[in-house]
Amino acid sequence: MNLNGFIESKDVDVYNFECEKCGYYNTGFNVCNNKSQCPKCEHIHENRPNILKRNEKAVICSDCNEVIPIISENHLRGPFYMCYICENIVASVYENQIYQPLYPLKRSWNIPKADEEIKIENNMYFVNCTDKKSHTIAKILNFMATLEENTFLTFKKDYHKIILVYNNSQAIGYIIWSENEQEIILRQIYLLKEFRGKGNGKLMIKEWVNYFAIAKNGKFGVQAPNSITYNILIKLKLYSHDNNVTNKCYLVS
Repeated sequence: MNLNGFIESKDVDVYNFECEKCGYYNTGFNVCNNKSQCPKCEHIHENRPNILKRNEKAVICSDCNEVIPIISENHLRGPFYMCYICENIVASVYENQIYQPLYPLKRSWNIPKADEEIKIENNMYFVNCTDKKSHTIAKILNFMATLEENTFLTFKKDYHKIILVYNNSQAIGYIIWSENEQEIILRQIYLLKEFRGKGNGKLMIKEWVNYFAIAKNGKFGVQAPNSITYNILIKLKLYSHDNNVTNKCYLVS
């Protein structure tokens, strides 16, 4: 699966079947006993459903030049839409505006407010994920994480706390955790590939611990860390197998 985006956008006519019962429209209906069935209300049409012509936004896929309407049938996940021919992710869509897939990661797309930003080392910033735009950015990064490693889970914005990690030009990662009065548990940390191997992941965990974990609740949990996160915890002396050492965190399955 690629994220190569689109060449240009355009308007196209899309022909949809329209359900006579609930009014739902779709480019394809189910087939039941050789009759058309609405995929939403499951009503079976005795006659061929009405055909409804609609003008929709579309993009031309960068990989195969197919015209891809921005409609529900081509929606993948979060803000992403995908080419049904070559499986290239063609666009991110936010409030009916079409962008190249990773464009919303740009700092200029969602300039943080001063009270939402914490400056850390190496020209990096923590930004609280508090609104629809910032959650869209988190969804893009989370999707990229799942492409690399399927153990990454989708987040629940009403349950998880999220900080986006920026450099001077774009969002480069995130940290997700949960907390209550009893405990704080680090759930996920993700950093874009091109920013790894430079100490950024280690810095992210160290500063998150200082600002959000130890400062609030002392010892914290880490859920199912992968090998990279596990080694960082050891390097930062947050976790050790030595029974004589008091760990600052504990592992959670």
